[in-house]
Amino acid sequence: MPARRPHSRRGSVTRARQERVTRVATVILAAGGSRRMGSPKQLLRIGGITLVRRAAETALASRCQAVYVVGGAAAEAVRRELSELPLQVVDNPDWETGLAGSIRVGIEAVGAGSPEFDAAILAPVDQPQIHPALLDRLIEVFEDGEREIVACSYAGTVGAPALFSRRHFADLANLSGDRGAKSLLEARAGEVAQVPFPEGATDLDTPEDYQRFLGRGRC
Repeated sequence: MPARRPHSRRGSVTRARQERVTRVATVILAAGGSRRMGSPKQLLRIGGITLVRRAAETALASRCQAVYVVGGAAAEAVRRELSELPLQVVDNPDWETGLAGSIRVGIEAVGAGSPEFDAAILAPVDQPQIHPALLDRLIEVFEDGEREIVACSYAGTVGAPALFSRRHFADLANLSGDRGAKSLLEARAGEVAQVPFPEGATDLDTPEDYQRFLGRGRC
């Protein structure tokens, strides 16, 4: 009789994910005050579409089963922008305390979802070159079962958009300050799978960034 192969937990996790639909939600972080921009960058327009709507439509066009947008500064304007889209806007009343608070609000909303989600993707509004296929690729790598965190790599670092398994929801909810999930990516570096996204190095933090991007003719 041939010897039995040792049980592989990783293989079991992979098979379990393949046997059912992986439920992933996207959390769009759109609560910041855009101090360096001088006006709410959530409402900046590229090709006639605001950044927050662009991010929302991108997530809705992906494999994600749900989209949550965290609002704070310019909350009412953000709600108007998204009013007819099939998503949920959740408010972070403490948005001025930093990005971590918005992540907590978004993750708590995802955690309360039913049926429960297997993972959440954190996505900012100021990376205008995020596209649905990129979000789908994060999910595909997660489904391979090799890592519990999948992040984008660009400019010599890893960062958003990034996918976190449900096992890390509590870690995300306990973040503090304005660094977002970067500290968690660094602390769990050995658990992070990477998806190349060189365009992720382009984010819109200042009026000069915005004008430079418009000048590239990518709008």
